[in-house]
Amino acid sequence: MEKSKKKLANGLIVGAGIGYAVVYPFHQSFTGGLLSSGLSAALVGGLADAFAITGLFRVPMKLNFLKRCYSTIRTEVIPRNREKFISTLVNMVQDDLLSKESLKQYLKKMESEDIAHFVEVVIKNNLNHVKLSPYIAVIRDFSLKNGYEEHVIRFIRNFFIIKERRV
Repeated sequence: MEKSKKKLANGLIVGAGIGYAVVYPFHQSFTGGLLSSGLSAALVGGLADAFAITGLFRVPMKLNFLKRCYSTIRTEVIPRNREKFISTLVNMVQDDLLSKESLKQYLKKMESEDIAHFVEVVIKNNLNHVKLSPYIAVIRDFSLKNGYEEHVIRFIRNFFIIKERRV
């Protein structure tokens, strides 16, 4: 977190604590009770969030003695389980997001123009890295094997006719 944001967050927690201390003597009245309840909730919530978020990445408030005393203290969760998180994420992407079934469903929902635009953008953005020859050969073989010769010929003729008009 940036230093200025961290200072702001810490300042808000300290402000909530000071505000609660100032308003607490008046907690019996309606307004005092409302203010003390709100400020105590802000203080407790801010401390809990700070402790929990910090605990994901390192030992909160440098309380290393807790880690030594209790082996069940769950701090530094992300650094200690980094490899497990990465492998789980990779498996999720491969098995769920990019599975054949999910891609088929996604393609059925998309319009042909959207697919064409997506392919065009991917090719333009990766033109220096993608070798198109093998893909075009596979598409050509598939098209000729499945009887799409007329479509291929029409596509090629339209491509060159449109190109001639532009020139």
